[in-house]
Amino acid sequence: MTWAIIVMLFLGTVFAALCVMLLWSQRAEIREALKEHRVERRIAADIPLELSEPDEPFVEKASAENVSPHGARVLTKTRWQRNERVLVSLPQEVERSRARIAYCDPLPEQSFAVGLQFSSAVSERSFAVQPHPFRK
Repeated sequence: MTWAIIVMLFLGTVFAALCVMLLWSQRAEIREALKEHRVERRIAADIPLELSEPDEPFVEKASAENVSPHGARVLTKTRWQRNERVLVSLPQEVERSRARIAYCDPLPEQSFAVGLQFSSAVSERSFAVQPHPFRK
């Protein structure tokens, strides 16, 4: 009976050590996943906008597929770098908004899905939300 308890304790310790090692090896991914939770709801929309680099004359016409006061998911033809700073021209705004590229994921047909995080909240009336053509 004593040997069975010792074997169970040994196996439990080995299992716990393996779980700790697995979590330790995945700590960066876990930390990123915990950071990426969304506080506010995004609104599905089809909004034309322009992206530009702060110090460059380059301007790209893009389309936002969903928006919130603090961010947007934009479809572009340009590969943007993560954490790059951009200026965003929204349809109803005179001034451009500053944003940070949160991610840039490749899509089919040489296009990209870009996550924007606005430096300051943008009013919802700025978006002039029109329903997204593929969503109800």
